[in-house]
Amino acid sequence: MKKILIVSGHPDLENSTANRIIIENLSKKLPEATIHRLDKIIENGNFNIEKEQTLLLEYDTYIFVSPFYWYSWSALMKKWVDEVFTHGFAHGSTGKKVQGKNILLSFTTGAPFEEYKHEGSMRHTVEEFLYPVEGLAHLCGMNALPTVYSNDMTFIPTVHDDNRLKEIQKKAEKHANRIVELVK
Repeated sequence: MKKILIVSGHPDLENSTANRIIIENLSKKLPEATIHRLDKIIENGNFNIEKEQTLLLEYDTYIFVSPFYWYSWSALMKKWVDEVFTHGFAHGSTGKKVQGKNILLSFTTGAPFEEYKHEGSMRHTVEEFLYPVEGLAHLCGMNALPTVYSNDMTFIPTVHDDNRLKEIQKKAEKHANRIVELVK
């Protein structure tokens, strides 16, 4: 059986709608998986790098779940990757300790799909924005599973109604189901 680590890069998961629901669904559908919340383990702006690297070695499949902020993953997830996936550990001639591990990237965007086209307001597709993020798998010798993303996932309680909440909940559950199918 695969040992799965789900890394949540949302900076405030309790106040998230889509990412919180995705994590909750993954927890139910992959009860053997470990949920690793970066918003709960960062202390004074720092990660315990040795502890994080040791944790990664215990698993063979990683699922990185993050909102899509400024055309990439969250700053929290970026900081964690920058600090944990170091030369000599994750890549380089003396590294690649995560080589052969599976990685799946999961994103939620606030904007609708139509905005992520060359003629849309974002001027690029989500896939095009993800080239640098997906490069992590290649550099570290990991097996990149297909990226899962869902668009138009914004819910603002003071702006949206219960119908919008139900719509986001359904989309988040479908998103989680797609992840589960890819890692089982």
